[in-house]
Parts: sequence; structure tokens; C-alpha cells
Amino acid sequence: MFRYLFEGQALSTKEAVRLTRRTGELVYIPRLHDPRRGRSLMIAMLLAEDGDSYVIPLLNRACVVEVRSGLLIEGTEINPRGRAVKNIKTDTYPQRWFCRPIPRPAPTTGVGSRGDPGEPTNVTRGNSRSAHFRER
Repeated sequence: MFRYLFEGQALSTKEAVRLTRRTGELVYIPRLHDPRRGRSLMIAMLLAEDGDSYVIPLLNRACVVEVRSGLLIEGTEINPRGRAVKNIKTDTYPQRWFCRPIPRPAPTTGVGSRGDPGEPTNVTRGNSRSAHFRER
């Protein structure tokens, strides 16, 4: 994944790839759900391997613009300033991401696979986060 803009200003493709290339788990979910098709406000995030921290700032009001060799996602980047719990100050900029999915290798052992008695049946890590995107 890489970002096309820095603080709202366009980067050349070479600069974008060289300076902003990151990997992580792409999450595209509704921030405010509306049952009418296409009306939900979406967010996109790139999470680190721990699944809790952001690799880059998240995109608010995200929308998938194009799908070809990857995903082109546009939205508003939100950069928090400081560490206050209340009255958080932020800088917001238009942003565009290009994401190319990297296939995960299939597990070589039976641990964690479907039907494994050691795994709780209600665990849907990864699936629940991207379920909305797969429906479209």
C-alpha cells in the first residue's frame, strides 16, 4: 500500500512508492452504518500485525474508487496532535491510497483451521472486518 498525497499535496508516483510504501492488514468498515445501500460512512485503516495499532493514519469518509490491479481508496486522512483523552486536536487532509492485496499463505498445519476443536467457533478474526467489503 502507498499514499499518493502528503498533507494534501500530490507526490509523484516514484516518490509515493519510495517514501510511503507500507504493509499491514487493510480494514474497510462502516463508521456510521446506514441500511440503505451506499449510504454508510466508511473508514479505512491499515493495521500493524498486532491488529491494534495503525501503520498510517486512518481515512475517514473512505470510498473505493477503482479496482484493477489493486484498490484505489480516497478519503480524508486524520492526524491527531498530542495525546489528550478529551478535546483531541487533529489535522485533516485529502488522501488517496493504492492497495495491492498480498495473498496470505495457507496454513501448513491443521491448527487454527475450520473444524479444529481447539479453536472457539465464534472467532472470526479477519473475516468480520472485511465482510462489508466482500459484499460489494
